[in-house]
Amino acid sequence: MLVSDVSASAKYALGCAYLHHDELHKAKSSFLEAIVAIDANQDSEFETLKRYLEINGNVVPHLTKVEYYKVIMRAFEDLIPPRLDALEESDQPQKYRQLVAPFLVVDFANMAITALESQLAPYGAERDEDHDVQLSVLQSNVVKHTLQLGLQDRAFTAIMNVPNKTHQKNVLQSMTQVLCKRREYQTLVEFPFGDLEPAVVDILEKMADNINVRDAVGDVEGKVPNCYEVLYCFYVHRGNYKKAAREMYTLSQKFKVAGDEFLEHELKAYCNAICSLQLVSPQSQWLDVLVEGHLITKELDEIEGEYLLAQAYKDLSEMGTTPRVLNDRVEAATRTIISLVKEGMFDRAMTVSCSFQGVTDCLKHIFTGLASECVKLSRKQSPGEGGWVGALNDLNPRCTNVAGPASAQGQDDPLQPSHTIFINEMRCAAADRAWHLLRLFLAKHDATADNNFMYHECVVDTILHSGVPLPTWLVASCKRRHPAALLKAYVSYAQLDNAFDLAIAHIMAVDGLKPHRVDFFGSETASRPDENEMDTWLPYSVFDQLIERGKGHHKHEVLIDNLNKFRTKGSVA
Repeated sequence: MLVSDVSASAKYALGCAYLHHDELHKAKSSFLEAIVAIDANQDSEFETLKRYLEINGNVVPHLTKVEYYKVIMRAFEDLIPPRLDALEESDQPQKYRQLVAPFLVVDFANMAITALESQLAPYGAERDEDHDVQLSVLQSNVVKHTLQLGLQDRAFTAIMNVPNKTHQKNVLQSMTQVLCKRREYQTLVEFPFGDLEPAVVDILEKMADNINVRDAVGDVEGKVPNCYEVLYCFYVHRGNYKKAAREMYTLSQKFKVAGDEFLEHELKAYCNAICSLQLVSPQSQWLDVLVEGHLITKELDEIEGEYLLAQAYKDLSEMGTTPRVLNDRVEAATRTIISLVKEGMFDRAMTVSCSFQGVTDCLKHIFTGLASECVKLSRKQSPGEGGWVGALNDLNPRCTNVAGPASAQGQDDPLQPSHTIFINEMRCAAADRAWHLLRLFLAKHDATADNNFMYHECVVDTILHSGVPLPTWLVASCKRRHPAALLKAYVSYAQLDNAFDLAIAHIMAVDGLKPHRVDFFGSETASRPDENEMDTWLPYSVFDQLIERGKGHHKHEVLIDNLNKFRTKGSVA
């Protein structure tokens, strides 16, 4: 008897036998030959084969072939292990069966899809909901097994062809979860999802909300995928930098709550958020983020300030500082700045202070701490190692420097010497660098009258309280900016020699006498006060205190004489 004369049911039975003995390709051929009887619509063969296939009920004739392919597909599907990594535990014949079976499942699923589409036309049937559901189920099988085989492109194509939206979103979610679990983020990010992009984002956001960031870091086995990073890459790849920044900022806040051991990851998330937001147009450099259930707006400079604060706290945590304050930004910044000053990290403290509104009072703490550090370092140095030599003089010959910017006080401003940037710090003593830093801070933050030169006052007070003389550049700067405060400090600390010299020089400067006019007003050609207003240019209340406390001093009468002459000159005018 010829093979062609064998009935369809016999060919199906032969295919099952081949399947049982792991001859999968022969089984496939036998199953396909059995379909010839269905194509010929032989009633007897059809009924016999139906009993073999265990198809119950009335089947629409033009869909019988589809049902047949689905039965064969399920037969091969039963050979596939739940996980392909179970192959390592299998013997050689099982490995062959388990590897080949997914390909055959995909083949028969595609045949069923083709049959479902092509057999509608002869009957004039239109696509209805039932048809779409059947087609979606078949495409879902293709997606499932092509993903299992690592054929992501074929899985993506199948997803895009799923007609039923509910099924499509389900298989899209499956593919997204599989690719994330396998760390194939680039593949997922680069797929052209088109209209499905919002659905992908929604899936990733739900996955991100449910992760514990503690389990999403490191290279340990079993690490959960960090979907915030996937979303960041997804948005960056599509040029949506603002949304990318939002995902990284949200991740930084989760790391912040997770604990200090995740500071490094928190800083990286902050950095990514800042870099992404900097790529947005200036008028859009802000984020709407959820904080404790409330939607608030974060400007770029606020996020940068939080980054600097976290970076500072990381440095402090390595020195064993107390836990930071998480809820109150101003309190956290204040405590961190105070800790930075205690550790001698003045430059970092100044940077953090300038990045946060509401912590301007910390600047005074920084200047006081830095002035104290200058005194302490200078006292530790032996003669000839810089220290007071570097502090009291404009130039330190052991330091190579370059010119800095000019200030509003002119090129000869005492706070802006010809050396404002160290080129070789390693050759300069610690005290020299500390005094230099103090000088630069005053030049940057107290060179104008915006703060009434309050930081000059606190620096002078700190140094005089330590019982050491003021650097010449600081005296010169105070003469130029706030001589009354300097005179008051001299009087308060009983520095009578300096107080009388300053008071007498101040009177002469207001009177227009050289060289004092240059010291107090910056140049000999500086505008003088009107004759009728000259009295208002002198701190008479401080003069009175000096005259009272300086009785018996050898310059006591000199000051009184100069003051009387000045008053007489003013009254005559």
